[in-house]
Amino acid sequence: MISLHNPPGVQELFSNLHQAIQVSEKYILPEKELDFERQVATLIGSCLSGIIHSAKHCSNNEWQKIEKEWHIIPFTYEKLTRRLDLVSPATEEDFIASLWWMCECGEVEDLNLLKQVKESPPFQTREIDRLIDFTIERITKRFDTLLLSEFQSIGWEKFQQELPLLMETAPGKWVAYRGESRIAIEPSKKEIYKVLKKENYNLNEILVRRIEPLPPPLDLRRYINVVTQEG
Repeated sequence: MISLHNPPGVQELFSNLHQAIQVSEKYILPEKELDFERQVATLIGSCLSGIIHSAKHCSNNEWQKIEKEWHIIPFTYEKLTRRLDLVSPATEEDFIASLWWMCECGEVEDLNLLKQVKESPPFQTREIDRLIDFTIERITKRFDTLLLSEFQSIGWEKFQQELPLLMETAPGKWVAYRGESRIAIEPSKKEIYKVLKKENYNLNEILVRRIEPLPPPLDLRRYINVVTQEG
């Protein structure tokens, strides 16, 4: 029986494809990097269901022994596309849907990405800001780590204590705390993060908040239709 287990075979094909993509990344225009990643992911993703079906159809009666390995692949693809949608979403609805996906399926390594997105989100409303915070909280809790560092927890308490005074003196501005110390007040979130980076603060120790009345609890029902449509 002729076998393709030795080159040239399917494994070599995918190995060469992986190598070609890695090499190509060095020569992709910086402004086209996300487009390239998205197009590659989309093209590979469009083939996944067919490849999985072929593996199952051609397997012996012990498909269940390899089923888990095959079904990890669509999840990996979904994870990649959701991360791309956080950085460069096509629409605000895609961005919100990916945040909700991250709420349920995000991993520890997604926290740094979410914190970067929080600094400069592609769409900015108060509810989106709160949804980003909620997503970070859900992932952090899911992996049994502290929601806030000790400095941030103390900063949150201090912010609540000082909020009435801040509402009188600097309403609408942004404030940063490290523990009990109020370290900056700036007109915008972009400017306050610029100050924090310039001073080389560890952002995991900093609490940043807009000076405004504390909002009511987030209405999760507002996003249910978006999640249902995307799911």
